[in-house]
Amino acid sequence: SKNVHRAADVIVALPESRKGIAKVAKKLETVNLQPDEISCMVDSGSVVHAIDADEELPDPHVEAPSERDQQEVAETACGGLLHKLGKVRVQGTIDGQNVGVTFDHMKVKIQILSVRKLIKDNNEVYINRKGGVITNLDSGKQIKFFNNQGVYYLKLKIHDPKHSQFSDQNESDFVRRGA
Repeated sequence: SKNVHRAADVIVALPESRKGIAKVAKKLETVNLQPDEISCMVDSGSVVHAIDADEELPDPHVEAPSERDQQEVAETACGGLLHKLGKVRVQGTIDGQNVGVTFDHMKVKIQILSVRKLIKDNNEVYINRKGGVITNLDSGKQIKFFNNQGVYYLKLKIHDPKHSQFSDQNESDFVRRGA
């Protein structure tokens, strides 16, 4: 169903040239995810990391929203309003690096990693045409992300909370405690 909507933008009579056919095929490419992976949009306009925990996470432990969070709303690019429904901490792997991310639980259609928040958490973000790199300024470790049809993404492999490599004492890079 999601692919049908994407395909509607490119379904026309097939071009006759090889180059034209290749261009159509590229538009239909999707990000291949493993069952324990989610894609996250690396978004320079967002001020929060956001995820729909009910839809995307197995057995999410969502902390109730604070009084302040209950009052805050986020505005989408189309002008819609999203409410903060709580916070959820996700531990996993991105580009081979162990990460922990505290997301705001919101009814978003795609997970969002906020470039602004990444920078605030002592990371440097470099973006170019093909993708980019997030560099943790404390450790020097890097995570790469990629461009897919003009939008930047990375793949987050979710660790089962019961078998997680992390604990509160073993903090990972790319986030700050309580961020």
